Amino acid sequence: MWDKMKESKFGKACSKFAKNKGAVATVVCLILALTVVLTVSIAANRAKKNGIPSDTVSDSTTATEQTTRREEIT
Repeated sequence: MWDKMKESKFGKACSKFAKNKGAVATVVCLILALTVVLTVSIAANRAKKNGIPSDTVSDSTTATEQTTRREEIT
């Protein structure tokens, strides 16, 4: 039965895939890396275009400091 399955089209396709697993894994990883780089790049460009500084931690402390300063003035 196993020999019959090996000789079928599905069995041949599986054996070809098993031989090319390294190439398939490499292509998938490269596509994933490219997607991540493009996503981060687009997000950074949109943030820069909208005037949002890249350091959000300092923004939150700056907003708190500004609120405190306004309270001291009034």
